[in-house]
Amino acid sequence: MGAFLLELVKPLRGRWLLSAGCGLAGALAKTAVIVLAAQGVIGGLSARGWLIGGLAVLVAAVASYGEQYFGHDVAFRILKNLRVRVFDHLVTLAPAGLDQQESGRWLQLIGGDIEALEVFFAHTLGPLAIAVVYTACLCVVFLTVSPVAALAVLLVALVVGAAIPLWHADRVASLTAEAAESQRATRQYVFESSENRRLSDQLGITEARAAAAQTQLAEAGRLRQAADRLQNSDRLAVVFALTGGWALIAWLLPPDAIALALSFPLLFAPHQALARLPGALSRGLDAGRNIQALLAQAPVPHHEPVVQAAPAAASADWAISLAHVSFTYPGAERAVLRDVSVSIKAGEVVGFVGARGAGKSTAAKLLMGWFAPDIGQLVVTEKEGVSAHPRRINYMPQRPVFFHETLRDNLTLGMAQPDALICERLGSLGLAQWLATLPAGLDTVIDPHHLPFSTGQAQRLELTRALLRPSQLLILDEPTSTQDPEAMSRLLAVVRREFQGAVLIITHRPETVAQCDRLYRFSDQQVAAVS
Repeated sequence: MGAFLLELVKPLRGRWLLSAGCGLAGALAKTAVIVLAAQGVIGGLSARGWLIGGLAVLVAAVASYGEQYFGHDVAFRILKNLRVRVFDHLVTLAPAGLDQQESGRWLQLIGGDIEALEVFFAHTLGPLAIAVVYTACLCVVFLTVSPVAALAVLLVALVVGAAIPLWHADRVASLTAEAAESQRATRQYVFESSENRRLSDQLGITEARAAAAQTQLAEAGRLRQAADRLQNSDRLAVVFALTGGWALIAWLLPPDAIALALSFPLLFAPHQALARLPGALSRGLDAGRNIQALLAQAPVPHHEPVVQAAPAAASADWAISLAHVSFTYPGAERAVLRDVSVSIKAGEVVGFVGARGAGKSTAAKLLMGWFAPDIGQLVVTEKEGVSAHPRRINYMPQRPVFFHETLRDNLTLGMAQPDALICERLGSLGLAQWLATLPAGLDTVIDPHHLPFSTGQAQRLELTRALLRPSQLLILDEPTSTQDPEAMSRLLAVVRREFQGAVLIITHRPETVAQCDRLYRFSDQQVAAVS
């Protein structure tokens, strides 16, 4: 793990060395100011002493600024590079590699874990290097006065900078990891509550879920407070260590080194900064471990179908099928589908029905090429001139997805479409009147957290999005779950009229089943055609 984090610094090692060098120069300059101040209290300073003191103050100020500037510059550059790597890698994993993952995990990783590395690089790695070199310099100074005193300085430095911080390190690391996991679980819980707010309101459980989220947040806070209490006890131990070291140094140093003895307790600021090291280090290592695990996940390539030429007498220009397919999700023990065969032809509406978890959505994902079947084939049969490119499949998920973009961009997803066609599609799905109420029409910015439309309207908007992108297969996952029977019939009529390819509907509703040309019923890993 340490090697992974240090590898991130490698391209910026010049800037990091500048930060560490400035930090060391600042620490040494502050030490000179403290010793000169003690000398001034005891017997006054010569003109030369005042000059050196003034220069030391100037160096301390400039060096402290340089340490912060270059340290945070390195940290923020690393975070930028890391975010780019993470998002680029997420693209290679999508959609199959992210399909079974909790969204709260990604929120924690993209937000909390990457931010935790800023603390690691800016406030952990640099201070550790500065403290090591500073200790050597301090020992050299005391060595010129008394070898025994130099050993005492080294002992106090090890106690303050290493022994005490490591005293509760394991417990602090454990509490920090528990707090991070509790926070991740809370983010997932809050995210799911937000996504299903309307359902929670209907069931009357919104307040209960909010109270549960507050309880989880309180638990995360309790764990962090416990870690903070341990670190506070470490700070108290530092005070006792410095007091004992002060008494020892005062006894060991000769009378002419009284200025060093007087300033001794104030010479260990770089070591005291390490008192916060275990918490920051454990959070940084835990965050780095999570990010490294993500980047180590192998990209999931899109599974390409076997393309076959359709006979000239075939009734459809294009068809897609699963031929004797078996499939088990990675890491699962039980197969979801076993020796399953289904086919869908252009111009027909096919329904997948069955209990939840029977494999309907899994079969749809196999048709889209998200996963490669363990056994069997994904086959596309087409006449000459018909493309089977995977982008020619549209998927409308059960839960509508919207972005913080204009309504137009949400519907077209970056593909240029005339406004007249967009409005025509919206009108065909009964959304013309709603569109007229928007302050900026198609230029209205949609806030995903405060959607300006109902759940039923959201489904119709997603259907509009699908109809605006020509494809050979349109997969609708519970497309009418929030529609009344009359509205459902109108929507499916629009789909039949406006969409010329094959349509696959995953549904539980008898009214929707009645609109299908053919049905496949999923049950206990098997699929049966229903006449």
